[in-house]
This record gives sequence, structure tokens and C-alpha cells, in this order.
Amino acid sequence: MNGTLALFIFRQINTGPLVPARSFSSAVVLHKNFTMAENNREKCCFCKIADGSQQSDIVYQDDDFVAFRDMRPAAPQHLLIVPREHIPSARDLTSQQQPLVEQLVALGRRLIQEKGVDNIEEELRLGFHWPPFTSIQHLHLHAIAPQSQMSYLSRLIFKHNSYWFVSPETVIQKLNKEAPAS
Repeated sequence: MNGTLALFIFRQINTGPLVPARSFSSAVVLHKNFTMAENNREKCCFCKIADGSQQSDIVYQDDDFVAFRDMRPAAPQHLLIVPREHIPSARDLTSQQQPLVEQLVALGRRLIQEKGVDNIEEELRLGFHWPPFTSIQHLHLHAIAPQSQMSYLSRLIFKHNSYWFVSPETVIQKLNKEAPAS
């Protein structure tokens, strides 16, 4: 995928209208300018949702995680599962946080199963957007089902193991490679 198409999709996610861009490097600059303020917990909308100071359609919460419906669902069931701890993105995880990724995945699977999605092994798409293709600088797992009902654009935006959307297994493999030898 060339940089122009990537930015085209990135801008659609973040700004709404589809506006072609000149280069991939402008996507990185746009991303940094757009999200710089969101590195701060007080300004992060997902932290505000987790803290209860911003409204959202919360479907689950406990001491460690909050799950809520995506504002722009890619399928009938599209949940975002976030840790209450502010972690900017999947790229910022350390090998010690692998259990956190596993817990996010287990929770995402369970919540989608509770929604009555049939054939979960075929119909569930789990993943993280990979920087610079993140619109919110707070780690969040997308749990999307049924994937057979996703539009063409949604399938592109949430394309498994692309440059911009990676599976939890890919994140765990990356963390295992970074883990110190024992």
C-alpha cells in the first residue's frame, strides 16, 4: 500500500472527509500534531471514559479494564477494550505487559461471545492500530464481529496484520522478541 492511500484512510478515520494527501511523511506529522496533547491523562478521552468523567456506551468495567462501543462501528458488534492505565499504544508495551495483552484478548472474546455472535473463531476480528495510524493515544483493542458484515472500507481499515492494524498475536510475538533472555 502506498503512503498516499495510507494517509487517505488515516484522514478518513480522523477527520471524516476523504481528502487525498501528498505524502506518507505528512501522515506522521499530522499524527504527531493530532495526538501530542493526548499523551496527557487529563486530556485523553479514553482515560476520561475509564474515569467516568466522559460519557460513553460502556458495556463492561472492572478495576483494570473498560469496554465500550466504538463511535463508528465497523460491524454490528464493535467494542473497544481499554486498560484503565494510560499506555499510549501497542508499540509502547514492554515484555512485562504481555499478560495485559492476553487479558485484553480474553475479555474481548468473552464480551463478543456474550453478544451472541455465532462462529466466533471465523467471525471475530481482534487487533490494535499501529502508530502512526492511531487516532487516540491510549492502548485499545478492537473486538469486531461479525467480520462477514464489515464493509469494504472497514475491512481495509481493520485489515489483519497490515502496516496499520496488527493482531494481538503479532504484538505478543514482538514482546517475546524484546524479552530479555532468561
